[in-house]
Amino acid sequence: MNEYGLFGSFPLSSYSINEHVRGYGPGAYLLGYISGSNFYVQRVGRSDSDLNSRLHDYVGKYHAFQYVFFETARDAFYKECRLYHEFDPDDNFIHPDKPTGTNYICPVCSQ
Repeated sequence: MNEYGLFGSFPLSSYSINEHVRGYGPGAYLLGYISGSNFYVQRVGRSDSDLNSRLHDYVGKYHAFQYVFFETARDAFYKECRLYHEFDPDDNFIHPDKPTGTNYICPVCSQ
């Protein structure tokens, strides 16, 4: 686990996702690329229900990922918000949306 509480960095391929992201549930992730020993963040995201499946949506679009599972969609949303504010990634054009049907508020900016 790294300083942001995520596992990785791993290549973003179907094989690598299935090898490292085992199980089913909500989670947050970083997408980007590795240069030398550094991971460069291009996108922050989450899945409210199936992190493994969501990461597969990005195969071929990014080169590497980091991830973490959570018990609840709320916790995944909170982590996504913190990562979004920490990195302000170029490929995130808007603030993370709260999970459908919830009134959760961003723990950083109260949006």
